Amino acid sequence: MSDDSNPHNAKSKNSKGFFSRLRENLRQPQRSNRARTPPNPEPFYLSSHSASSLRANVARGSEETPATASSTNNPKINSEPPRLTDSSVAPLTSLPIDKSTGVLETLNKDAHVAETEESAQIASTTVDLNEARQVQDPIWIALQTSLEMLRDNLDENSPLVPTIETLLLCLPRLEAWGRAEREYEELTRETTNASDSFRELELINKHLEEIKSRLESNGGDTEENSGEDQIVYYYRGVRDTFVKLEDNGRDILHKSLNNSRLGWLNHIEEAPFDALFGTEQVRRGCTEGTRTEVLSGLETWLFDPTSPGVYWMDGMPGIGKTAIAYTFCERMKRRRCLGASFFCDRNSEKCRDATRIIPTIAYQLALYSASFRSALFDVLGSNPEAASKTLTKQFDLLLNKPLQQAKGTMPKQVVIVIDALDECDNLDSIEGLLDLLLPESSGPGIPLKFLVTARPGGDIFVRMSLGVENQKAVAIHLHDISKAQVQADIKLHVKHQLRFVKSIEDSEIDQFVQRCGVLFLTAVSLLQFAAGETGYSKESFMSLIQNTPILTTLHTPIAKMYMDVLKSVLDDEGLEEDEVEDIRLVLNTVLLAQESVNVETIGMLAGIDEPRRVEHALLSLRSALNYSETSGLVSPLDSTFPEVMFDKSKSGSYHCDVTEQGHLLAQGCLAKMKEELRFNMCELDSSFIPDKEVKDIDSIIKAKISPSLGYACRHWADHLESTPNVANMLPLLGEFLFEQLLYWMEVLNLLQELTSGAASLLKLKQRLHGVACPPELTTLLDNAYAFVQKLSASSISYSTPHIYISSLQLCPRSSLVYRIYSKRIQSWLKPHGGPTESLDMKTSAHQSWNIGSGALSISYSLDGTRFAAGCENGTIAICDARDGSFLFHPLEGHTDWVRSVAFSPDGTLVLSASSDCTIRLWDVATGQPVPTSFDGHTHPVKSVAFSPSGKRFVSGSWDNTVRVWNTDGSSSTTMEGHKWGVNCVAFSPDDTSVASGANDFTIQVWDLTNEAPTPSTLQGHTNSVMSIAFTSDGTRLVSGSTDCTICVWSTDSKSLLSRFLQGCTHFVYSVAVSPDGSCIASGSADSTIRVWSINTGSLITGPWEHFNGVRALAFSPDGTRLLSGSHSEDIKVWNLDEKPKPADVRPYAGLYNKSFQKAFLEKALNEKMIRIRELHDEKLLFSLSTPDARFSDVYCMVTRKHSFSIH
Repeated sequence: MSDDSNPHNAKSKNSKGFFSRLRENLRQPQRSNRARTPPNPEPFYLSSHSASSLRANVARGSEETPATASSTNNPKINSEPPRLTDSSVAPLTSLPIDKSTGVLETLNKDAHVAETEESAQIASTTVDLNEARQVQDPIWIALQTSLEMLRDNLDENSPLVPTIETLLLCLPRLEAWGRAEREYEELTRETTNASDSFRELELINKHLEEIKSRLESNGGDTEENSGEDQIVYYYRGVRDTFVKLEDNGRDILHKSLNNSRLGWLNHIEEAPFDALFGTEQVRRGCTEGTRTEVLSGLETWLFDPTSPGVYWMDGMPGIGKTAIAYTFCERMKRRRCLGASFFCDRNSEKCRDATRIIPTIAYQLALYSASFRSALFDVLGSNPEAASKTLTKQFDLLLNKPLQQAKGTMPKQVVIVIDALDECDNLDSIEGLLDLLLPESSGPGIPLKFLVTARPGGDIFVRMSLGVENQKAVAIHLHDISKAQVQADIKLHVKHQLRFVKSIEDSEIDQFVQRCGVLFLTAVSLLQFAAGETGYSKESFMSLIQNTPILTTLHTPIAKMYMDVLKSVLDDEGLEEDEVEDIRLVLNTVLLAQESVNVETIGMLAGIDEPRRVEHALLSLRSALNYSETSGLVSPLDSTFPEVMFDKSKSGSYHCDVTEQGHLLAQGCLAKMKEELRFNMCELDSSFIPDKEVKDIDSIIKAKISPSLGYACRHWADHLESTPNVANMLPLLGEFLFEQLLYWMEVLNLLQELTSGAASLLKLKQRLHGVACPPELTTLLDNAYAFVQKLSASSISYSTPHIYISSLQLCPRSSLVYRIYSKRIQSWLKPHGGPTESLDMKTSAHQSWNIGSGALSISYSLDGTRFAAGCENGTIAICDARDGSFLFHPLEGHTDWVRSVAFSPDGTLVLSASSDCTIRLWDVATGQPVPTSFDGHTHPVKSVAFSPSGKRFVSGSWDNTVRVWNTDGSSSTTMEGHKWGVNCVAFSPDDTSVASGANDFTIQVWDLTNEAPTPSTLQGHTNSVMSIAFTSDGTRLVSGSTDCTICVWSTDSKSLLSRFLQGCTHFVYSVAVSPDGSCIASGSADSTIRVWSINTGSLITGPWEHFNGVRALAFSPDGTRLLSGSHSEDIKVWNLDEKPKPADVRPYAGLYNKSFQKAFLEKALNEKMIRIRELHDEKLLFSLSTPDARFSDVYCMVTRKHSFSIH
């Protein structure tokens, strides 16, 4: 090293000035400013060393400067200051530290809490200083080190010193007591943090004292002093320690802000094991001393590092799965091993949603572990919508990624408990969740184990059995446990319940237990029945022994249990016939109810007008029904009870006839609506105020709309579906549609259930199919369905009075809804001129659903409940066909435009083709791609279509080929015949041929019955063929072309039958054939949609206006609606029930879709008229008049949906 590079020999003119300023800052600390500190490229290293090591290093620094000590061994003395090290103490970086909070993670130990015995010994036990080293947990080691350092840095006369030494002596005992209690761990963290901060302040003070001492000892002569570097080093230490304190403060603020991100998970509060149900049911654990072998096996599995990651526990209903899971959760929570729990329940809408399980688990894990919480915050910061994504993405973002980041600090024994998984709604989602758990949790990927319980049987059982077979899970079947062992546990439970009842002999309990078999639910239900209102008595208990048959098998135990209960209730000789009838009515009503119901609703549905009679019947049914005294809601005690009662082979004379009872419930609903529905149900004052802004709107709704009326409005159609002779109910249905339709819509809109109203009318349409109905009733039903559909998709629904003011006034004049109900409203605004002549077409034509991207292809599911759209942004949208809402986050996988989508015939799969040259298959239930590849096309794939059987599909590509694939990916057939790129393909309804249209102006029809398919060529178009479709009977093929024509071909003769030219002035991009084969819909580059008669070629309706060229069309399976898509981001929904006459010119968009930003109102006070004109040229669009009053003022409300109101 040269002299110039050695800091002890270097002399700078600026050195003296620097140290002079430094000394002044030390003498006058109020003038110091961190901004003046010279920049230091090297950090000052702080670590968790013992106080003795700190003193040794500081003392060594006073005897030997860093430069001198290192000059012979380290050539980089200028770039790295000396670090304080102590090999006897583990560095802080080796401990599990939460990066977001700076605190130690809690690590769990398996040791049990030392309780009474150790508490008694603590006072008499003598512990020397060496024993303080016996603590084992890293948290306590860190605390011990911090306390030792704090003690050694205090003045020896400080009163804190003896206190700290006493605390050090007690650390081993404190550690033992604190292992099972979170409060001790929180106290440890807080004490450690406070001690660390105090230690840092002490370090600052020591550095300042050292600097001051050296400056004063040098007498101000700094230029010749070789300790300058040492002073700079300590000065930097002061600076860096202050920076660290400041950063710690920012970390605390950051932690507080991040906690708000937990709300993004939308977790289910009722799901944890110790939470209350929505219906106020309380979960319970096992009686003390029961199920010990099962619980011991669970603990052995959890703490065995070599065991599989999933423990599957199944058993018959009532065998005690939930009680075992609850008890296991209790025990593991006490030992800090329970990461999360989710107890599913089919009686709770939230707790039966399988898509909320992973977000809820992630939420609870975030509360359990600080390191997981920090990692989860990082994920949520970049993926705030993670909780609403598919199950696979939820698992990856909310569990896998945070756990991978935090697994070095997570405890090794953390369990997640999911109980009653079979009670979730969607079987596909359940299976998807199991697929995620089995491969991931059994390997080294994540430090979690899962206990999952469910009933045996079905696809879930098969899936889990495969997991056990592949050693990814371990299983226990509770019904396989020996009968003697189970009945011993039941006996303990019974004795505990009857502990206050005297004179019950042990032999009598044994007799009762023998008759309960191996089902805890049997014992629980029968004991609950025996307790009655007055509690247990020997008489009530003995009646159970006398009336309960011995359950000898596990095949029908629940059925027998409930039949015995019903026998004791319904065959009671002390009951009158009318009492027995009430009990039967109440029981069957609760079993068929679509949700938990209160006493009033039960009476309404069952036709019992006295609440006292319902209450009396419920009292007799307490062993079979759950009646919450808190909420007043009634539901079946167990989900298997309705199944038993609906099966006559199991329920016998107590059988619940679904058709007969359903008819009664439907009548009750219609009668309730007739009785209570009226105009302006909630007496709202103004249509100008949205419902949600009305003062005390929730209280008003609760007061004005009874629970029974709300139930009737929501579920009348559900009960009508099971009515065998619906023709007998036509008078009631007609009265409802002709008299109460708009009042019913009021209630649904206020309850935010309007979408379900459209579904109810659709169910009624389907139920009346084939029934001889008056034509006027059928037409009104069709018009009402369209009317409710439009309102539910419109912003008008935000204000209930606009059902009358806006929706009805803008209803098509040909609609029976308008013709019937408009007569009942006086002094309302009446449109004149402009759009009124074509109002039928304009206002009834469409709704608009935004999907966030241009739609190039649309496909309906066969049941009409969903549709898929292939989008320009490379995603596939799966939406609810009722309201356009997304059923999943858009499916991602393609890297370019999705040109074509197709639903499989059974509705379980969606096929997609893209400009990225790939074909993908998607599971509709989970939103996940099916792991099957379809490789072969070398250019963009423009079209795909399923065969009617669903076993095959066809694809067409711009590589000039047509390929037929097996859906399972096992094989494919390539067909070559087109000279240019293929734009469209279709399967024939009989599954024997495929048609393809291409840029070479031809259509090829391929006969698949031949081993080597050869095409028949259809020629007639003079430009590219863009779209083709078979009729439902397969006799005709329709094609659309950029030659601006639509052609109809015979599939038998392969000849051209007709060509449509009228109105087609632009390229025809898309064609679709109605389900009955009578109509053709066409979409063109001029943004119009037309509907044609396939037989005559005449225009039935249209043109309808879309935007940016219509690229996709799809008829609903019932033929009542047409969906259209284009380069705009909206899917348009066109109502085909009302078929207005075609217009020769493009109509005005009218009130329904013209913004008042382009028009103004002209008010004539002395006339009974308002005129609306264009802004740019003052052209009159239309006028509004009222016959009974003049306008004193006018208010307009314009929304994104372009609705308006005037008051």
